[in-house]
Amino acid sequence: MAVDNRSIMYIHMINNILAPSLEVGNTILNIKDTSKLQKFYQSGVGLELLSKEKNEVVLGQDQKKIITLSGAPDLPYALKTSAGLYHNAIVFKSRGKLANTLKRLFKDYPNSFIGSADHFVSEAFYFVDPEGNELELYFDRDRSQWEWENGYVKMGVEYIDPISYIHTYSAQDDSEEKRMGHVHLKVGDVQIARKFYVNTVGFNVTAEMPQALFVSVGEYHHHIGMNSWQSFGAQPRNNSLGLQSIELILPTKQDVDTLASRLEKNNIPLLQKKETLIFQDPWNNVINIKSQ
Repeated sequence: MAVDNRSIMYIHMINNILAPSLEVGNTILNIKDTSKLQKFYQSGVGLELLSKEKNEVVLGQDQKKIITLSGAPDLPYALKTSAGLYHNAIVFKSRGKLANTLKRLFKDYPNSFIGSADHFVSEAFYFVDPEGNELELYFDRDRSQWEWENGYVKMGVEYIDPISYIHTYSAQDDSEEKRMGHVHLKVGDVQIARKFYVNTVGFNVTAEMPQALFVSVGEYHHHIGMNSWQSFGAQPRNNSLGLQSIELILPTKQDVDTLASRLEKNNIPLLQKKETLIFQDPWNNVINIKSQ
């Protein structure tokens, strides 16, 4: 992907505004049927039950939260054309565990599979949960295999046969480790998203196209994806089923405080500043920031 010299200088200028060891944490989903979705994410996807209260189920791995299900049966379903969640994306440490998870989902949730893609940096498989929230399960190729040019990472979309993938890898290393690798959002305008997530919050652009933008720190392929494929022109969203909030984890409290100061200087309202920093993007997608 060609970029002009101004773009290259811009990418280098904003590098490391956010700590390069940033991690994506817990996504909270507003849902109607807690028991049905708990079964999908726990028995199907293979997440561990970390805690359960009357209207909230927290799922993750090794005490690290990945997805929280928040019961909100009175909320309406979000329109496909509204801003919000495009998909959550859980990254697996081993192809073997990913392959065996695919096998289980195909058996127990055969209608949930919606596609697959070799993205050159990763091997991805896409599903939809029982309430329509999309989910990517993927394995990252070794970073030595990623190709970069002028600050952009080369990513593509080539079909992966999931049955062949299962046959090839299901008997290999079966490490349990998994975590939220990235979150992909629906936004109303990619250029407005760029101004917010890059200029203000401090991410680096790693890939872009007319209606999509991918950003990260630490030269990861992307921590957040944004697109307006379904949602171009979307206005700030109202409270609905689907995305409640996403979480980003910075290494220190000082990193969180520095981000808070930058947001305030850019007139971004802070919904909360103590312990967890909470603010919204231009479409009311809620972002929680905490330190490790």
